[in-house]
Amino acid sequence: MERTSGIEFLYHIIPNLAGLINSIKIVIMLYYGKECLHINQSDRISRVMRTHYVLSLLLACSLMAGCAAPLGAPETPAPVFRLTAEGNGNELTVSTEGETAIVDVQSQSGIGSATIKLVSGEFPENIVLRLHIQGLEEFSLSYNETTITASVSSSDSRSVFQSVASPEEGERPITPDSPSWLDITIVSDQATPHIPLDQGYFEITLPKGLLTEADSSFSIQWIDFYR
Repeated sequence: MERTSGIEFLYHIIPNLAGLINSIKIVIMLYYGKECLHINQSDRISRVMRTHYVLSLLLACSLMAGCAAPLGAPETPAPVFRLTAEGNGNELTVSTEGETAIVDVQSQSGIGSATIKLVSGEFPENIVLRLHIQGLEEFSLSYNETTITASVSSSDSRSVFQSVASPEEGERPITPDSPSWLDITIVSDQATPHIPLDQGYFEITLPKGLLTEADSSFSIQWIDFYR
């Protein structure tokens, strides 16, 4: 059966519904005219006005119901990714929670690279990378000929340096107010986590809107410590 939209639903139902309500109003007014002759005119008018108000409210509620999304409307399918990891002991998994895709990176050696390709659907509004490594002296994210590089100081985890490189503008440093800035935090049960991390991971949140419909994949590289 073909599903009709809310507007089409209103187009078909409004004339019938309005006619029905007008018919009910006429019947009620006739009732007041025949059965309520013993009450004065002001009371009769007051009752008719109350009836008119109730019926108008009924019409408004019906219109709101018609504009609502039909039950059983298909949901947006979850995106499907293909993950390719390079390097011994490197594994990637992805999960989707609402409008957020979470990519978990397990790296035994602390060095590796990976490609995340969108096979079907659309990129979620939020993309979060979780790198389970002890340090992050270098991280890079590449997409559509643009590369963002980040480094977290091993002596002070609050010190983060980032730069962006593109064919048009070359490489240049960026600050937290840049639209390309990666939000990097350390998630740990320790009140003050220290590098190398005994437990926990680096969480990297990509800026919203960084990946567009024209981008079907992006790649990442990471190094925990320079050897």
